Amino acid sequence: MIGATIMIVRDAPSAPIALEQTLARLGHTVCAVASPARHTVERAGELHPDLLLIDLDGGAKGIRVAARTRKRYDIPALYLMRSTDEDLLRQAQATNPLGWVAKPIVEQQLAMSISTALSIKKREIQAKERRVQSRKREIDLIRSLTGARERVHLMKTILDNISDGVIAADLNGEFILFNPVAEEIVGIGAIDATPDKWSKRYGVFYPDGETLYPADQIPLTRTLRGESVQDIELIIRNPLRPQGVRITVSGRPLLDEIGTNYGGVVVLSDITQLKATELELKESIARLKGNTKRTEAILNSVSDGIIATDKHGMITLFNPSAKKFVWEDSVTTDSDHWSQSYGMYYPDKVTPIPGKELPIVRAIRGESVNGMEVYVKNERIPQGAYLSISGRLLSRSLQGVTGGVFVFRDVTHNVHAEQALLDAFSEGKLQMLDTILHNIGNAINTVGIGIGSIAEALKDDIILRRFSSLVKVLQEHQDNIDSYLKDDPQGQNVVPFIAALCKDLSTKNQALNETTERVRQTVSQIVDIIRTERSGKMIAPAYKVVFLEKAINDAVKVLSNSLAKRGIDPVVDCSMAPDEIWIQESRLHQMLVNLVKNSMEAIDELMLSSNSNVNPRIEVRARTDDDFLILDIVDNGVGIDEKHKRRIFSAGFTTKKQGTGLGLHSIANFVIASGGEVQPLSAGIGKGTTMRVKLRLTSLRHQFPVRSSDGR
Repeated sequence: MIGATIMIVRDAPSAPIALEQTLARLGHTVCAVASPARHTVERAGELHPDLLLIDLDGGAKGIRVAARTRKRYDIPALYLMRSTDEDLLRQAQATNPLGWVAKPIVEQQLAMSISTALSIKKREIQAKERRVQSRKREIDLIRSLTGARERVHLMKTILDNISDGVIAADLNGEFILFNPVAEEIVGIGAIDATPDKWSKRYGVFYPDGETLYPADQIPLTRTLRGESVQDIELIIRNPLRPQGVRITVSGRPLLDEIGTNYGGVVVLSDITQLKATELELKESIARLKGNTKRTEAILNSVSDGIIATDKHGMITLFNPSAKKFVWEDSVTTDSDHWSQSYGMYYPDKVTPIPGKELPIVRAIRGESVNGMEVYVKNERIPQGAYLSISGRLLSRSLQGVTGGVFVFRDVTHNVHAEQALLDAFSEGKLQMLDTILHNIGNAINTVGIGIGSIAEALKDDIILRRFSSLVKVLQEHQDNIDSYLKDDPQGQNVVPFIAALCKDLSTKNQALNETTERVRQTVSQIVDIIRTERSGKMIAPAYKVVFLEKAINDAVKVLSNSLAKRGIDPVVDCSMAPDEIWIQESRLHQMLVNLVKNSMEAIDELMLSSNSNVNPRIEVRARTDDDFLILDIVDNGVGIDEKHKRRIFSAGFTTKKQGTGLGLHSIANFVIASGGEVQPLSAGIGKGTTMRVKLRLTSLRHQFPVRSSDGR
């Protein structure tokens, strides 16, 4: 090697410089000449020559310098030796020198020795570098293997804990991955079977649950052919999953870096519960639609007009009866124009009603309107009609009023009838018409209460709002509905919430059906009253076999809403009476309704007059006494003053502020005409009343022939 840097170590630094000159001729540089002392080692560390040239004529001191320099700074040494001292030679060899140069020095030998020493050093350096690089590669490989193991462990942990099943196989059908969720879904883990056996071994069926999936069409088999599949729905049913599990499968082929297919992987999602929930939800929606249709049918069959609006007065509900008098498309948001649009006047028929006084406007303001009489005349009813209108606030939320609802009925006939009654005084018809109107009034009052109950139930449909909230939540999670229903705490409440919703809807529907049935029966009663007493002909209704207890309960049901508001639970006891009686059913019904209504009003009067805390009570007891059926209608109301007992059955006599004095008179006429009697029993004011009715049993069937419902 030409151009090396050499440090000379010898005992006589001031010796002739022939060696330095020789080294210079050979092209080397002498960086220092030092004695074999301790500080020479540090000096060599500072200069860091390529080679130490150590003269051993001074003994072992140079050897120690060479050893320390080699150890600290990895600088090799070349010895100049004249002596053949074996001990000195052994010590020199222990320092691992790069060569020897005999003295006296021959220039050519010195050049070769230095060249050889430097070549050896170069090879040592290269070997060391190779060892360093090898160690580095070893460390990098270890790190790569460690990272790969960690990634494999992480991937395995992920695959073992995800909510979906994952299955992978190579091109020979050998399973290379079958995570626990996949085994839980399928019921059977990895088995030693070729792909053509998978369909039967695992029990893979089409969604119908009956048709076995072709082996070559199973999603995992298709991925082995290089195909991709997405959301394939199928059913797994085998001995470990006898009920069947409905799943969806998506899969892709496994490709290496150059795109060669070496296997396939599929992801399985259990949608059994989701499908069951979807089915239940569809059934709930169908039931809701059915109930909505029934409710609409009820509203459509009610003879009263019903209109609901939002807070701006725009119509949201409009039943057919309402269209007889107003039309839906004429509504404007300006209430001041409603009177003109609909032709709405006060009963004088000439004074328009100001917009702010219209029932619907007052209802939206939060006022309750009860039976406001309005005269309407427009293109739909050019002859004009009188309407009785009641209105209520539809609901109030955090955002304020949401709208109003009002119910109206045509009372034109009533208004005209009142005028006709005035004309009937001279003809002696007042008593008969008042009795008819009294009975009809009781029945219509029941109809009004029933309609009011329906309107109240519909004005703020909390079930519909809850269902709308459910639909909104499900729509928000429609992209992750499976995990939402299964893992989300709120989603886990969806099925119980739907069940509760259906239960509430069923309860509400039952209540509406019961109210509608009462309204229907009462309307039938009104028709019967009008048919049997129209035109003053007094055609007697037919006698028939009547189930006594049912007849009493039907009469009580007519007043059930009013009784319930007062906390009255009537008691009916027919244990001592016959199951059937022969009687005029409609007259019996009117009598019972009147008597129970009187008892209810007597309790009201007592409560108002004395602020009594007595629990209200009404009982209807039936028994037989010889040839008579005894009906006792018992209450703990205000009672009857002794002086009034003889007069209460007279036409027109009443102790009530709003009474007509015709109810008990009508009852007395019916009972006496049947060969019986009616007795008021009371210990006095505040002592309650028992109204005892005696109806003859034995001769009724013989005295009156069976007659059809049309009076023939």
